[in-house]
Amino acid sequence: MRFNKYYVAALTSFFIWGFFSLALKPLKDYASLDILFYRIFLATVLLLAINLIFRKKEVQKDVVIFKSLAPTVRRSIVFLTIAGGFLLTVNWFLFIYAINHVSLQSASFAYMICPIVTTILAYFILKEKLSRWQWFSFKIK
Repeated sequence: MRFNKYYVAALTSFFIWGFFSLALKPLKDYASLDILFYRIFLATVLLLAINLIFRKKEVQKDVVIFKSLAPTVRRSIVFLTIAGGFLLTVNWFLFIYAINHVSLQSASFAYMICPIVTTILAYFILKEKLSRWQWFSFKIK
């Protein structure tokens, strides 16, 4: 198999995600909302800096494309982006709360089950097509 930087990025993200809860556990003395807002603030600043420094041309192209869309499509994109951000914020708050106030095991179990539930819901609600191998992964016990 040929070396691919995307495989390394994917494996690194799983590695970081697997140990992420260990960094949150010592923060249990802080309120869950404080941790969440700090995370949102830091992520926003970092992503803005990365986009404005390293991806300025792509951002400018995206702005031009966004302005060329019909007003109804733009409203839809803005609504879906805000709704997605809100759902992601609620998701992270529940994760931080579970780690700090319930238990590390329950939070880990919930996040192990979450992709499975998301895939099932995407199949039924969004009519996503699943390949034979994707269905096979659900049937493994």
